[in-house]
Amino acid sequence: MPQTKLPISAFIICQDEEQFIESCIRSLDFCNEIVIVDSGSTDRTPEIIEGLCAEGFPIRFIVEKWRGYGAQKQFALDQCTQDWLLSIDSDERVSEKLGSAMPAMIADNEVDGYRLTRFNYLNGFGYVPPNSHERHHPRMFRRGKGRFDPSDIVHEGIKIEGTVKKVRFGGLLHFRPIPLDQQMLKENKYSTLKAQLKRNRKILSYPIK
Repeated sequence: MPQTKLPISAFIICQDEEQFIESCIRSLDFCNEIVIVDSGSTDRTPEIIEGLCAEGFPIRFIVEKWRGYGAQKQFALDQCTQDWLLSIDSDERVSEKLGSAMPAMIADNEVDGYRLTRFNYLNGFGYVPPNSHERHHPRMFRRGKGRFDPSDIVHEGIKIEGTVKKVRFGGLLHFRPIPLDQQMLKENKYSTLKAQLKRNRKILSYPIK
């Protein structure tokens, strides 16, 4: 791990992520703080995190019951103490190019947040190439400039105030290769939650007579 850390808090929510979380944490070796909120892992996730703590990674490990995606992410964000915050999933990694660019990114006084590209891993192909025009997602922001909506039970997103720029180099590497049948089950689960979220918001939008 490098000796000089940056004033960045990376925050992660997780449950039963023993296959992926170590690679995620090791890619965050430039961060001065890594906040991990676990909602009840029963696999080796806590053991892996304890081992990385023993190596010197600046991890704060918190066990918190599940609140829903938006509320859980906001809880994790609220535990962070550094000047800059980075939201990352346990099956993602910061690419070397993005990690190398972090000092210049946080030194830009005219920027309040960044949108980062996420490169998905495709079974039988590998990571999508940079020219695939992947979407940029709001993931990094100054302390006090970003929040999640606690009512987001799925597909949670950060709302960032101020000037937000796209990062054109590097990005987050998303690695969760699963069989097609499991991927379909996952998509069905997310679509059900998304429909429930839209229904709840539609009900709340009507005035009570």
